[in-house]
Amino acid sequence: MSAEAAITPDPDVAMLARLAALDMSAAEHAHGRLMAAADAQEINDLGRTYERFARSLRRTLALKAKLAHDAALAAERRARAAREDFDDEADDPTDARVGELQDAVGRITHAHGVTDGPALERLHERLDTELWDWAERDDFAGADLDAQVRWLCGRLGLPAELAAAWRDLPQPDAAPPPWADDAPAPADDRDTAPAAPPALPAPTARPEGSRWHDPLPSHWDTG
Repeated sequence: MSAEAAITPDPDVAMLARLAALDMSAAEHAHGRLMAAADAQEINDLGRTYERFARSLRRTLALKAKLAHDAALAAERRARAAREDFDDEADDPTDARVGELQDAVGRITHAHGVTDGPALERLHERLDTELWDWAERDDFAGADLDAQVRWLCGRLGLPAELAAAWRDLPQPDAAPPPWADDAPAPADDRDTAPAAPPALPAPTARPEGSRWHDPLPSHWDTG
């Protein structure tokens, strides 16, 4: 249950709590008169009245408890569904590999001095374009990560020496780029770069339909 739900009372539960208080007050009043009565007929009448009030109170309390129990079950189901959705998303090997490649290219572009502006925006667009179809391949998540990084850098016009050393490069927010002021824009080397991305030795056929319906998100601020 969320913090807001925990501090905001359910109106039905609040009304039942109020009704239970009224039932209790009525039952106490009837019981007081019953204990003070001396006439047999009056005792009999007041006894039945008290029993009706007591029965009404028990029913109100039972309904209040049921509503609270149902609300707790619903909150637990929502929390469990949220955990399962998170686990499914976190365990998706394709999403994990996309994140690794975006991290690698982010380090490389930062080290190359492309940190903001139109050049970075164009590079992000080209990266998403390359990943869009590539990530649908059955062998995408299991292919060699370093080979994929080298292939991407060739397609994006980023230096091969940085691609080879990407694991040793800092995160974009961990250090200033080594030559941010005079860095050249990445070249568009898609015509000379290998057309086929790295794959497993025996890649399976690509699926007929796309598994993704939304463009791949960029993990970087494009300015």
